[in-house]
Amino acid sequence: MITRITTQDASNTSAAASVSATYAATPTKGRLLVAAVWSNKPTGSNLITNWTVVQDRPLVASGNSVTVLAKIATGSESTTVTATSSTATNMRLFITEYDGVNSATVTDAVHASGGQSNGAAATAVTNDAIASFTALGGGGAGNILVFEAIAWGAATSSPAFGVGSLLYNNTRMCVGEDLDATHSGHLLSTSHFSTWSWTTSTTYGVASVAFRGRDNTIPMTGVGQ
Repeated sequence: MITRITTQDASNTSAAASVSATYAATPTKGRLLVAAVWSNKPTGSNLITNWTVVQDRPLVASGNSVTVLAKIATGSESTTVTATSSTATNMRLFITEYDGVNSATVTDAVHASGGQSNGAAATAVTNDAIASFTALGGGGAGNILVFEAIAWGAATSSPAFGVGSLLYNNTRMCVGEDLDATHSGHLLSTSHFSTWSWTTSTTYGVASVAFRGRDNTIPMTGVGQ
C-alpha cells in the first residue's frame, strides 16, 4: 500500500526564479518523492535537478504553468529541494515523500498521467484525465496513488474539493492526493476530486499523475511451482 510520510510534507513560495522547500529528514532510499511546482512562466520552465517531469500543463491565457515532478530517493539526497524557472518572478513548491512504491525508476512507477488546460474563464473543471485512470487489478486497496496539482489565475479564488483529499492552497496552486480503495473500474469516485471548483472565473491548468504501488505485480510461475 502506498502511504504518504506526512512528517515530510513541506512547501514554500518565492518572488524569484527559484524556490526551495526542506524535508524534515533525509528521504529514505527507494521511496517515491513527488513535487508540484507553479511558476508565472510557460510549460517547460519548471525544473528540479535530477527529478523527472511527469506532467506539465499551462494556464493558456496567462502564460503560467503547473508541473508534477518525481524522483526515486537514493537515500543520500539533500533535505532541501530547489525548483527553478528561468526568469520567473513568482514560484510555488510543494514536496512529498511516499512509501509503498516498488520501482527503480520514475518511468516504472507511473501508471498514467494527464491534464487539462483552459484559456477561457471558468469556475470549475470536471477532471476527465483523472476519471479515465483505470485501476490496476490485484493487491487490494491503496495500490495506486493519484497526485494532482491545479493552478488557476485568480489569487483570491477559494477552491472546493471532495472529501478525502490532501489540500494545499497557497496563492494559485493546490495539491490533492487520493488512493484507489475500490478497484471498481475507475480510480476515483465522484465524491473525490473529479470536479474542482473555485469562486472567481479564471483560466486554469491541471496536472494529474497516477503512480503504481508495490503490490501491483504479476507473480512469476514456472516448472515445479
